[in-house]
Amino acid sequence: MTLTQLEYIVAVAETRSFFRAAERCHVTQPTLSQQIKKFEDVLGVVVFDRSRKPVDLTPAGETLIAQARRILDEANQMRRFVDQNAISALSGDVRLAIIPTLAPFLLPRLVRSLQENYPDLKLHIEELQTETIADRLLKGDLDFGIMATPLGESRLDERPVFYEPIYLYFSPHHTIADKKIIRAGDLNRNEVYLLADGHCFRDQALELCRDRRARRESTNGHFDFAGGSLQTLKEMVDAVGGYTLLPWFACHEYLSSRDRDRIRPFYPPAPVREVSVVSRAHELNTKSMAAMVAALRESLPKELIDAPNSKQNVLPIHLRRQS
Repeated sequence: MTLTQLEYIVAVAETRSFFRAAERCHVTQPTLSQQIKKFEDVLGVVVFDRSRKPVDLTPAGETLIAQARRILDEANQMRRFVDQNAISALSGDVRLAIIPTLAPFLLPRLVRSLQENYPDLKLHIEELQTETIADRLLKGDLDFGIMATPLGESRLDERPVFYEPIYLYFSPHHTIADKKIIRAGDLNRNEVYLLADGHCFRDQALELCRDRRARRESTNGHFDFAGGSLQTLKEMVDAVGGYTLLPWFACHEYLSSRDRDRIRPFYPPAPVREVSVVSRAHELNTKSMAAMVAALRESLPKELIDAPNSKQNVLPIHLRRQS
């Protein structure tokens, strides 16, 4: 039994075709078929029901494929460990994902830092929502995620890097401008613009508003709105009225000096979101994890590093359990 044979049977299981599996593995179909037959002969089981179109797994095959995936995943972890530690803490191919409400602000800084410190590193970066990043980390499809935490998932290793304050941003001449500091109870849920479902920052905003059933409704009741970006929320507040919640980076990147007169902090302990580098727990890449954390920390503005009382009111993430 070899890792190559395991790769072949997994490819057939995923494509349901010997021909497509051979293409994916860059071998001829006879070669792939012969290796799979050897695998079946060694174990004395039939993995695939070849009489069916598309090819289907036998009951024994279902069990073997699940085990094969685990073995291949462990082997890939060892390869990545060797690749990333042979020359430096971060080298070779590294697969990274980041949530959309952090990507515009952190990615340019982080990539610049990584390029300067790890010139041999080849980054594969995706912008994904929290649920997708967590799922792909657990499956081994990603090495690191940069996301809001805590996720409450024991199979993931979270390394907090900074705590980002959250502010209220309101429309011009809104009556809430009379308040210099905001309490959660001051917010009218029907005036709060929120991101669409699936964004973890939406969940955190609802947690702050203390009403997880909240929907965005305009003050005149004529439409519902769920935004796709923090910038869109800001523009809707400017044009239509009401208010929204913005994290520190968005306030500094999206708002002009005049717009910043329309942000208010919350009463202490002020709400913050915890931002972490996340990987799958019990990985071998502890050295590269430490390097990624250091690179992100190095790229941050000084205001966000070691802010006093930063951990007191971390808004939680309600992560659905992955199957």
